[in-house]
Amino acid sequence: MSRTVCSTGDTLVLSSGASDVRLVVAADAFAECTQITVYGVDESIVEQLLPDGYSVIDALAIGWSSDATPAVALTVTITDSSIAPDTTAFRTTAGGVSHATDFNVSSGHVVASLSRPVGIVVAGQQNVEGATGQPSSSPLPFTDAGDVGSSPQLLLALALIALGVIGFGGLIFARRLRRR
Repeated sequence: MSRTVCSTGDTLVLSSGASDVRLVVAADAFAECTQITVYGVDESIVEQLLPDGYSVIDALAIGWSSDATPAVALTVTITDSSIAPDTTAFRTTAGGVSHATDFNVSSGHVVASLSRPVGIVVAGQQNVEGATGQPSSSPLPFTDAGDVGSSPQLLLALALIALGVIGFGGLIFARRLRRR
């Protein structure tokens, strides 16, 4: 879901299956109207980045124009009955994932304050013998930080992500031209 948010603020809601994502943008959070996008991420792609023994519950990305910095943090709430108090929230990085220790995880919810675009993976830990619990240092398949291999699924994901970025950039460019 993508929406232009202006000075009045807004709440963006993305629902998929048992998961509900709410992103609250406070009034005057951005100096100018800003296009904000919330979208689900293919769980099979991020699953391979998680530590051994973790399984994806929810995976999403929240983005906005790189030249827009919010004056007030945006608040995201992920609601899913599969989220337990011992669920772990991860933040995606160019090198894989890292524990998002600043996210509040409770039964059925993950809540976070955001001041920059982010990828979020909510994962539950399974009882797997030999699991290290350490996040993967493998690069995300949509960065240039390593070899993505020849997996057709990864190559397709890369192509779809590239098309989405190009389309999103074109949309922002067209909106800015219309405002002039």
